[in-house]
Amino acid sequence: MVFIPHGMDLIFDDPTRDLEPRFNGTVARAVMETPQGKQLYRQRLKELGQLAYGTEELSLRSSELAKILESGFLDEAQRSNFHLEASRLLDFLRQRRAFVLKQIAER
Repeated sequence: MVFIPHGMDLIFDDPTRDLEPRFNGTVARAVMETPQGKQLYRQRLKELGQLAYGTEELSLRSSELAKILESGFLDEAQRSNFHLEASRLLDFLRQRRAFVLKQIAER
């Protein structure tokens, strides 16, 4: 079985959002209440954290895509606004990367 967590988009609200949120779902809570479940969750969290945030690849790819998309704006004000939002996203990704790598190193 594969479970897709609800609310994962919330990580884009705060780069320091906890890696172990309060689990409200019945199955998730039941798993996290067992030592084995918590251990497996943390082990997978470390693996995924290294995979997703362990390199600069995500930021580099985001920068590449932003440059491609930015060129599509004809209006200078829209282009400027897009550039600002893309910069915010890249800054967010750098902050999230630092936070995630620090958290998984401490576990």
